[in-house]
Amino acid sequence: MPFVFLVAAAAATVYFLRLRRQETAPSTSGGSWLAPQVRPALVGISGWLLVYVVGLAIELAHGLALTIGSVVIYSKPSLAGLHSFIPLWALLIYVISNLGLVAYGVTLFVLMYRERKAAITHNIVFNALSIAFLLVWFSLSEKSPFGTIVDSLPGVLAIGYFVRSRRVRNTFATTSSPLSGT
Repeated sequence: MPFVFLVAAAAATVYFLRLRRQETAPSTSGGSWLAPQVRPALVGISGWLLVYVVGLAIELAHGLALTIGSVVIYSKPSLAGLHSFIPLWALLIYVISNLGLVAYGVTLFVLMYRERKAAITHNIVFNALSIAFLLVWFSLSEKSPFGTIVDSLPGVLAIGYFVRSRRVRNTFATTSSPLSGT
């Protein structure tokens, strides 16, 4: 059932981003046939940036599901076949940090939808925070070493992508959107 939720969240994200791209696409019908208006090559939420956005939606849904699952298992560990309890303070750190990441992720979607320049910096900070929280969870014995490495790889790749991508710079730094007021 969680897989169906993740697929639905990804499909809804793609749908809304495609709808947004159609709203902001420049019109080529107003120009002369000798000098047609050409849209710059790497602009908009498509390509690898679309893959990132869909992955971010899946990651946020997954984090929310893990948070709910951790609270359920804390209340009744036998559901997961566990016999030991984790301390309440460790659970609270996990739940609060995960819910904070989910809320920050929703803010990222708003910034990216409005094509704000701040979306670049906030995506880098979000992924750095995700990696930092993974390390904290590992130090609290809530993550395995292998799980920490595997879960931190998307964040490392996303930071590299947002630092180096021309599409990201063109979409968020140089475009002006009717909604953004720039």
